[in-house]
Amino acid sequence: MGGNENQKLPLENPHDRRVKLCFKAQDGTEAYYKFNADTKLQKLLVSYCKENNLEYKDLRFLYQGKRLAANRTPAELDMHDEDEIDVMLHQHGGG
Repeated sequence: MGGNENQKLPLENPHDRRVKLCFKAQDGTEAYYKFNADTKLQKLLVSYCKENNLEYKDLRFLYQGKRLAANRTPAELDMHDEDEIDVMLHQHGGG
């Protein structure tokens, strides 16, 4: 018998959880981002805009059909790998 039976495995720190999210644009293109689940979404949304040469103020981000609160984290919203964030161009005006 070895002495390894009593060794405890390190517990996973919930603050170290990473999540892989899919950004789906109106034209059907998809982009995947993996980051810490305790990071504010605004950081990721701004990064998406910079990488795609888009203006943050011109877009709306939706999660499960509702506007995404940029001051929240994926952990707070119970997001999981492969969850989709819809990216919509904000349209002004009307009738």
